[in-house]
Amino acid sequence: AKAAGDAAGVQALINKLKVDLGIYNLYKTPLANFITKDNYCNATVISERVKVFYKSLSKTQLEQQKYILLLSHRNKGDAEGARAVVEGAKTFVEEAVKKANDMTVQVAESQMTTLKTGELAQITETSTYAYSAIGYSVLAILIIVLVMIIIYLILRYRRKKKMNKKDQYTKLLNQ
Repeated sequence: AKAAGDAAGVQALINKLKVDLGIYNLYKTPLANFITKDNYCNATVISERVKVFYKSLSKTQLEQQKYILLLSHRNKGDAEGARAVVEGAKTFVEEAVKKANDMTVQVAESQMTTLKTGELAQITETSTYAYSAIGYSVLAILIIVLVMIIIYLILRYRRKKKMNKKDQYTKLLNQ
């Protein structure tokens, strides 16, 4: 889950730097190689690199379409522009970290759901055997009770029959 979140954070930061600032390389290194899962959340390092990149651009380079946002910062003045670029880069890093955290939570929830589903199936399978064992035990008890009732009724009938015979014999003797 953390790896998926880190990958999403790195990708979000790279996309923000490419789309919003027009930066594709830092120190002649592609962003994908420079920004890794280990350093994407380090706002200080990344914002300093962006600041150095910003200061290294000439006025003619800044007038290119892809650096239009950086040009607007340069128009504020050197110190104010550099501060605005650093703040923008830090904002991008914060957004990337937030996206990484959201993705980590989302992946963790989906993995938990998968685990719960698997465990639920296992519990159901186990409990099915337990339920059948309980059912068979109850059935055996009911059969035993039924047999005992039948034996009781038979013995009662035989006793009653015997008593009736005895009563008849006593009546016969009394006459």
